[in-house]
Amino acid sequence: CKTLKESIDYLSKLHNSKPILIEIGPKTFKENFNNHYIDLIILSVYNGQLLNSSIGPEFPYKEIIESKKYQLIHISEDIKSENGYLKFYTYYIILIVFH
Repeated sequence: CKTLKESIDYLSKLHNSKPILIEIGPKTFKENFNNHYIDLIILSVYNGQLLNSSIGPEFPYKEIIESKKYQLIHISEDIKSENGYLKFYTYYIILIVFH
């Protein structure tokens, strides 16, 4: 599969089910952010010290996600991690249905 949509379609047919859970990174997310096939986002945010070799591309700020079509539905408690903590933000798509 060459695109995220092709991958989701393939997995849906293969397993005859939805939802399909796929972990994607910042690049794939940015390329697919405005599409309607990402229903749920679980964004993990690490606060602490990282080695330079562990730092990846910048992820969209949560304010940008919230300003689009996603609604924040849950924020986890802080989860202790090495040299810092993790927090998970869960967003669900807001769909406007016209009758």
